[in-house]
Amino acid sequence: MSNNNSNNINYVLLVIVALLFINGVYSQPTLVGNLNYTDYKTVDNLVVSLFLNNPFPVLYNVKGGEKKTYYDYCSSSKSTFKCKGYQISEIDLIYNSAIYKSNILKKEYFNFGHTLDKIELALFEFRDQLLLNHINSKKVSISLCKYKNLLTIIPNKNTENLFVDSNDDIEVPMSSMKKVKQFTLTSSLIRDATKKIDYQVEQIDDGEDDGDYQFKTWNIYSKTLPDFKSYISFEVLKLTVLSNISTEDIEKLNSYTGVLEFELYKYKYFDFEPIPFPSGLFDNSHDITFFGTTFRILKPNSLLDVSSASTLMGLSFSNAEGFLYGEDNSFPFSKFPQTLDQFYYKNNDVAASLPNIQNIFGNTKIRYLTLSNNRFKGQINPIHIPTLKNLDLSNNELNGSIGDWICDIETINIEKNTLTGDIPLCKTCYGDPSSIETDNYFDSKPCFETILDSLSVNIKEYKDKGNLTNYEYTVKGEGLAYGDRIFHTNFPINSTWTEIQKGREYKVNTTDLYESISFTMNASSFINIILPTKQGIAPRIESITKKILTFTIEGSFFSYRESDISVSLIEENSTNSHGCTVQSAPTFLRIIASCPDIKTTLIKLSVGNMSNIVSFDPTLSTSRVCRSGCLGKVGANSGVCDFEQGVCKCPMNGCNPISGEIGGICFHDSQGDAYCNCTEKWSGKYCDIGTCFSLNNCSYPNGSCDKEKSKCHCSSSNFDNADCSGTLLIPDGKGKTTDGDGDSNGGSYAAGGVFLFIVIIGAAIFIYRRYVDSSNSTTSNGVKFKVLNSKQQDGDGDGDGDDEENFSTKKGYEE
Repeated sequence: MSNNNSNNINYVLLVIVALLFINGVYSQPTLVGNLNYTDYKTVDNLVVSLFLNNPFPVLYNVKGGEKKTYYDYCSSSKSTFKCKGYQISEIDLIYNSAIYKSNILKKEYFNFGHTLDKIELALFEFRDQLLLNHINSKKVSISLCKYKNLLTIIPNKNTENLFVDSNDDIEVPMSSMKKVKQFTLTSSLIRDATKKIDYQVEQIDDGEDDGDYQFKTWNIYSKTLPDFKSYISFEVLKLTVLSNISTEDIEKLNSYTGVLEFELYKYKYFDFEPIPFPSGLFDNSHDITFFGTTFRILKPNSLLDVSSASTLMGLSFSNAEGFLYGEDNSFPFSKFPQTLDQFYYKNNDVAASLPNIQNIFGNTKIRYLTLSNNRFKGQINPIHIPTLKNLDLSNNELNGSIGDWICDIETINIEKNTLTGDIPLCKTCYGDPSSIETDNYFDSKPCFETILDSLSVNIKEYKDKGNLTNYEYTVKGEGLAYGDRIFHTNFPINSTWTEIQKGREYKVNTTDLYESISFTMNASSFINIILPTKQGIAPRIESITKKILTFTIEGSFFSYRESDISVSLIEENSTNSHGCTVQSAPTFLRIIASCPDIKTTLIKLSVGNMSNIVSFDPTLSTSRVCRSGCLGKVGANSGVCDFEQGVCKCPMNGCNPISGEIGGICFHDSQGDAYCNCTEKWSGKYCDIGTCFSLNNCSYPNGSCDKEKSKCHCSSSNFDNADCSGTLLIPDGKGKTTDGDGDSNGGSYAAGGVFLFIVIIGAAIFIYRRYVDSSNSTTSNGVKFKVLNSKQQDGDGDGDGDDEENFSTKKGYEE
């Protein structure tokens, strides 16, 4: 027994030790304010070493023994440190002699156990040449710091964005920059910049197969052009030159074959000599997009043909003063490669003739072409380049007129010129004309509404194709299309209208028969017109506006032809009608007619051989017509139209039964018809038919539903449940009741007794085993096991107790 107790105690101790270990591993870190202890110690050491006084709020003082003050370095009132969770996430230090007692930074100031989001340092001194390597942050910014010798840029392996603003000599081991996604190297003291930048390319020996030098985005300000060899590649290289560049220097760019997007700038605030155009850069076949802005370019000796750069994607020249050709200051390019996608030549103040765009760019796949703000003169020759989507010729001195060729260009900007004539309807009717009309001298020509003359349907049946039926729709009219833009319909997107006659007739084939087609014409005003596609559709009237004796009828399925239309007023309770005079220019959507002075509420509209008679309220200026006529057989209409809303009125007594209860609520559908939304207790058109809550049909034949009161009537008072369910109780004449089998309690009482008996027996067994029989059991550490006597242990009857089977059984039970 004592051995078992000892073992159990050992088990308990072992569990306690394990729990303490787990708690030590997974518990929250020790905090000082909002910071974990490691970050707090690192920041506290930095502040004590650099600051004259600690400017941060005091968290608390610890007294007794050693007195120490703790500070809140995550205080939102200070921008020096920012915290995320229990860690420092950002550091921003700018040296100021009034605040800092030292401007020397040391690597131990940045011994955080995690990678920070951002660190910005300005005007400090780096004594450690490799300090950058110890700054573990995703984004690092170093501005105007001093260095003991030259600055060696070897960033931390976790740095993704590096900004260095320095006026000192710098060396950049290229192999250390491969994980930096964005690198900027500049100098705030540009006029006094004397720095020399050494880009070191060495053999990489880090155990990895790095291949060529591949970099993301570099932005470099330099007095000289870097000598980047062809095996050095950049996704984006932005190079701003801070001094004059000779023709020999510009030849260094010929080796920039690994650059996908190259931007070459010359600092615009300096009076430098014009830079030679780097034509050699385009002699090699490699993917490149070139942007050259804010610098002057020397006039070439001949027109520039860059078509040999077979993968050239884009060129941009802004403020490129002097980048012209010849004495007449002509556009300097003669030919481009087929791959050209974008070309920007703007803000160059050339005062020359507009180049022939079709001749120069016609062989390319250009999409975006900008020649704005150059003081170009002359007329615009027709342009037919299939890929051209965006053309900007604004802010020049162009004259003459423009033709329908602009309809093929999705977006065109020719504002602020001196253009005259008419604007093609494709832009005035289907586009935004503001970028065309502004500060020009175009004639004012309105956009005429498209006219639909007819819509017909030709039905074709193909019995050899499984009785397939095909419908051919033909629409005729005027102004159905401008340029490549035509009307839109409610047909599926893949249904294409075939042009039979430009702007006048179109056809489409489909296997679907539509009752009507909705046409959207004139994209600037979005007019919708609905045409019937088959015979037998009466004109649909939506509203009637009366002004003295003039009636304006609006709806659909009308006609443009006056001969098709007749309007008349009908006397009430009579067949007499009085004709009206249809005024000019009816449409599919609106008809205006002058009618005689007749007191009536009925008006008849006929279009062809189809007609419609509707009611209106002559006391209202505008009557909104109820489509169904509000007949009682439709929904829950009362037969009366609410002409102010254009919906049918609800039943006189609402949606309520005769009993006066609330049977439901009256709503209106999309057609304006009234309908009753009934409660669970009631049903029917007017919610006047009882459902008795759908209670199992009142357990028929035990009872039946009174539909006027929505209540179950039971066949006997003994069925007293709401749904007349239960067992019928029959009096036995002895003051008792029987269920029909002769026993007084009935089947339900018998079942309850059996259940209660089982519960009592089960409880008794549990109590006996738990308490009475516990005298033959021993517990240890809450584990119960049975003590076997010698006879029970000796299963083979020899009394030696060595029965292995019983012993193993006992052991397993104990465990």
